[in-house]
Amino acid sequence: MACIQVLRDGSWQRLADEREMTRLASSADGPGVLTRDAMERSADAIARFASIARGFGASPVAVATAAVRSASNQEQFLTLVRRVAGLDVAVLSAHDEARAAFDAALREGDVATGPAAVIDIGGGSLQLTQSLHGIVIDRASLPLGAIALTQRVLAELRGRDASPARERERAQRLCDELLRTGVKPRWLGKAAGTKKPKGASATRPTLLHAFGVGGTFTTLLAIVARQRGLSIDRREPRQVALVGAISLAELRSAIEQLAALPREQRDQVPGVSSDRADIMLCGLIAAEAALRRIGASHVRVLAGGVREGLLAQQARGIMLGTDPRHAQSHTSLIAQAGALLDHCAPHAPHAFAPHARHVAHLSQRLFASLAELLAWGEIRGTVSANASGSNSGSAAQDAGDEGDSTIAFSLAAQQAMLHAGALTHDVGVMVRYRGHHKHGARIVRGAAWHGVPSALVDVLALLARYHRRSHPKERHDAYTRLPAPHRALVVRLASVLRIADGLDRTHNQLVEDVRATREGTGIVVWAVPRGGVAHAQAVRAELQAASDKAGLLEQLLGCDVDVRV
Repeated sequence: MACIQVLRDGSWQRLADEREMTRLASSADGPGVLTRDAMERSADAIARFASIARGFGASPVAVATAAVRSASNQEQFLTLVRRVAGLDVAVLSAHDEARAAFDAALREGDVATGPAAVIDIGGGSLQLTQSLHGIVIDRASLPLGAIALTQRVLAELRGRDASPARERERAQRLCDELLRTGVKPRWLGKAAGTKKPKGASATRPTLLHAFGVGGTFTTLLAIVARQRGLSIDRREPRQVALVGAISLAELRSAIEQLAALPREQRDQVPGVSSDRADIMLCGLIAAEAALRRIGASHVRVLAGGVREGLLAQQARGIMLGTDPRHAQSHTSLIAQAGALLDHCAPHAPHAFAPHARHVAHLSQRLFASLAELLAWGEIRGTVSANASGSNSGSAAQDAGDEGDSTIAFSLAAQQAMLHAGALTHDVGVMVRYRGHHKHGARIVRGAAWHGVPSALVDVLALLARYHRRSHPKERHDAYTRLPAPHRALVVRLASVLRIADGLDRTHNQLVEDVRATREGTGIVVWAVPRGGVAHAQAVRAELQAASDKAGLLEQLLGCDVDVRV
């Protein structure tokens, strides 16, 4: 628990700081089941923390991570906390948990320089976020938390040789298997704008900064600090920074020390507390495997973690003055998309930002013309309460709090989403041009969107994904997971965005306007060259590209679409 007061400059001062390890992720009843004792310990701790916060005049907020997120009896725990502590617990998604850890790293570490990775190891899960110049380019959530991994390993060894050597071997195998399938390093070859070293393996990542957050890493910090003769408070960022980078060799040495002892004696290793001794071997093995997977030779441990990242988000919201109505407005959505574009621009080709803004202009003009010509109206549909992004009403109207609800995207909401999607459609080029539509989708999903529900973020990500190459398909999981009205929104907006993008194929803004008319049974998209029709020859590349990308609009309308000057 942390209670803070936000200052005028956006920083904060800590009023209270309490911690208690309740082992909520620990379960003797099988994976994904919270035990009664752990739930009661946690609910009592939350009630006590809430009382302290209220004593400072604060409004307490409770959040839960992987242990509750994956629990089959989640609702039982949430009801218990509501009764004991008088609080509704917000269960963080894997994405939100990873984003909070990344925000903590942004605040304390040099994450905005070059390629970086933030590894957060909690009790139930391992979150790995990869970034480039402070922009999230990929993330993964794996069931490799220190408690979860320890329990799984011991369960698999039950009745067999459960020696430290077997425990270590099995944990390493599990980590390598899950990381190999769940994490793809994003710094391969020229992915980070750097050349692959001569003779390097095709799968070897380039050098990067790695940051570790969570109890596993702060315990590693304590072990290494003792070995270096340092006495530090692991909760103080300045003291933690004194330790500096920890090498893989030092991490492996700590694993060797723990693996040489029975589980009940591992608190004999200096720096290991008795409440973490039994889970630290598996926790450190997960950390070492993650660092190897991404090709990092060192890791810097940060004092803050998910909690500090959530505090940073709340402080930022207070400074921005964002309430739900303002944060979810069309103006805010477009402004946030523009901010993401500006953040990526210094690390992308020089014509990147002007192109994106011109495509935004052309897409708005084409959408308005088509909407008038075809009498497009709002997109309506039913969204189930448990659908992805069930709070997906920011640019829509959401009716009802329980069961299915009807959602409607007005024309103004559609245009705002198209504007935001056009601004961010090419952000993936900061990673590399090849496959930039897929890189862009990951960047959009990983960005810090304030007040924008997850389903709408997914729509924006899919606009980046579908602005070129493949049309939306049923086999694309990210598309099929969306509720029906959101899928319809993706198709309509992407069909317009693809043509607008084609009309600036050379990135020289040679087409200054666009409109649509009927001709027989088909549609004609008229491009207006800069300087008028006398300059029609100058936009041949644009006309060809727009024609090549008109297929999705033809599919949507069921008629031919011709692009002319």
